Amino acid sequence: MTRSARLVVGGALVAAALAVVLPTWLGGGPEPVPGTAKPEYAFLRVDRDTGRPVGWDRCRPIHLVVNIAGAPPQWDDLLRQATAAVREASGLKFVIDGLTDDRDFLARSRDVGGPVLVGWAPASELPQVAEDAGGFGRPVEREVGGVPRYVGGTVVLNGDLSSRWAGQSQPDPIEIAQLMHVLGHLVGLDDVSSDDELMSGSGLHQLLYGPGDLAGLRRLGQLPCAGDD
Repeated sequence: MTRSARLVVGGALVAAALAVVLPTWLGGGPEPVPGTAKPEYAFLRVDRDTGRPVGWDRCRPIHLVVNIAGAPPQWDDLLRQATAAVREASGLKFVIDGLTDDRDFLARSRDVGGPVLVGWAPASELPQVAEDAGGFGRPVEREVGGVPRYVGGTVVLNGDLSSRWAGQSQPDPIEIAQLMHVLGHLVGLDDVSSDDELMSGSGLHQLLYGPGDLAGLRRLGQLPCAGDD
């Protein structure tokens, strides 16, 4: 499914704080009013046999390796802050194993094991990064003990957007929100229609996980450990 690459930031949560710093490339339009819609979340896939969403083994950390070619200088803080937000919401743990030269993002997204490959790529290298809010996250699924689980995957941020914060010493809130959105896909969340959620499929409207996002992440973090199904 093709998503809009336009980023829209609005709402009372962020409008006042960012009004003087938002670059014109973020677009415009009416500001959404937070809290007016029912909390909404969706999963990439639900197991028909159990009725549970497909997710990671919560009793094992999600291992990451990072290709920093094209990354902003504050990539380490960016990744740690975004993964911390996912962990706080879901309980899922992340471990950064180190750096890699691997840039075969699509092959890694089809692999059935190994750490998640994290990187930055321009749309000219990987057109898929322009299909969602700043990049894409794709988990790899396989059966573990007869139950489908995520065991690997790819997280790629749009290098065309990340370059706009190259001169900053600290991660930008918008940059962090982009990665939180993409990590939401990695752990099993799908896009939704509500602009009150960070996982909105129409662009980036929030800087933090919304109530629906948090509910979905909690469910993903409560799945049985492998062997306990």
